[in-house]
Amino acid sequence: MLLTRNKKLRQLVALGETANLLFLKLLLRNRRSAREFPGVVYREYLARVGRDLWRSASIFELFPELAEKPPRILLEHLPGQGIHDAIDELAYMALVARALASSLIFEIGTFRGRTALNFALNSPPDCRVLTLDLPLEEAEAADLGPADRALTQRRRVGQEYANKDVTHKIEQLYGDSRSFDFAPYAGQADIVFIDGGHTYEIARSDTENAIRLCRPGGAILWHDFGNYGDYADVVRAVLDCLPADEVYQIGSTQLALYRKP
Repeated sequence: MLLTRNKKLRQLVALGETANLLFLKLLLRNRRSAREFPGVVYREYLARVGRDLWRSASIFELFPELAEKPPRILLEHLPGQGIHDAIDELAYMALVARALASSLIFEIGTFRGRTALNFALNSPPDCRVLTLDLPLEEAEAADLGPADRALTQRRRVGQEYANKDVTHKIEQLYGDSRSFDFAPYAGQADIVFIDGGHTYEIARSDTENAIRLCRPGGAILWHDFGNYGDYADVVRAVLDCLPADEVYQIGSTQLALYRKP
């Protein structure tokens, strides 16, 4: 039921699948966190079972070379001000950048630039990190879902990578990802990271563009993967574009990964 379009039905069934006494206690103490509880439980279940609607694997199963010669990574993590970037997710993205010795990383959805900064910190000196976001003047008129519209009111594009020692590696692009011309970068990106609009239409368009952007052997990463709430359409969009057996949730996180053959 996680893949159904009906949000209320999806969340009702989610309670039946994942609710327990701890959920009821959480509901009484923190209603907002309780809404996220079913997704957390399902992702943890999948990490332990390994395969259900899609697959789950550890970062070292996905990139065995990391276990053979573990690289050092450098993370910069600041309080989220309502925007949650888990440290383990930033670490996994950094490890993917190290594993692929990336020369071009393309990010769809800059927001404040935290992930762009961490990609730049953990990629080779000559790597280019291209990050795309809506122009400020177009954000109000863009056809976004209600959750994304609320987020755009709090964004400060690129503020977290500004004036850093790796800022020169990051190039800020502006445009609507559904109409942006990705052709100059086709087949060149070692990593494409998708964390833009979360409606089905936007997530599917971004995924289709990412497949064209990614080089053979490269990786596509999605954030907000495996949720029952407003962001559930990300999962539907990804699995409508790619075989479920080729999409891996990294551990129990909200990160999903696909390696292009």
